[in-house]
Amino acid sequence: MKKFLAFLLVILVLSGAGCANGHGGERLTPEEAHNLMEENEDVLLVDVRSPSEYEEKRIPGAVLIPLSSLEESIAIYAKETSTPIILYCQSGRRSATAVEVLIDLGYGEVYDLGGIADWPYETKAGP
Repeated sequence: MKKFLAFLLVILVLSGAGCANGHGGERLTPEEAHNLMEENEDVLLVDVRSPSEYEEKRIPGAVLIPLSSLEESIAIYAKETSTPIILYCQSGRRSATAVEVLIDLGYGEVYDLGGIADWPYETKAGP
């Protein structure tokens, strides 16, 4: 019986059970995120850091939704739960938490970029 349960668990994990479309929190490299944003204009890029961090340095096209207000504010930018969303923060800790928040809210295509510290492409500063 234990072998059967272990086998069943492996099958569920490999099949992506629990993820509406297989993208429920997938971690992306900066290159994968950059390519996804280039290929799909519907991707919503969300910076979950503080306003001061956002003004200091951000990825062009990102919207600021601090982690503390993500649950209440995400629907302003992503009206459909099928909207592809890439999340990032400074180092990856807050973006990982943000992924869980969005999955719990029913968003299915959620990606974790991790931290802007690892972003090798263009950034901008200022309001």
